[in-house]
Amino acid sequence: AILRAEAAKEKLIREAEGEAEAILKVQQAKADGIRMLREAGADEAVLRIKSLEAFEKAAREISSQYWQSIYYRFVKYVKQG
Repeated sequence: AILRAEAAKEKLIREAEGEAEAILKVQQAKADGIRMLREAGADEAVLRIKSLEAFEKAAREISSQYWQSIYYRFVKYVKQG
């Protein structure tokens, strides 16, 4: 039973890490978009706003999705017995 619980825990962690990696890739794409805006000559105020929006969203998504994902999957596993 302990080995099964450990295996389930590892599976959940790997799945959550995969989701976190996907979120990071989306945020990298957004950062690349901001870089393209800069190269196109967008003014500094627009770049600051876009940068802050991207950072805020990334921080919120990574934090909540990563840990919520692990928690809910583990609770589901525990309830299954």
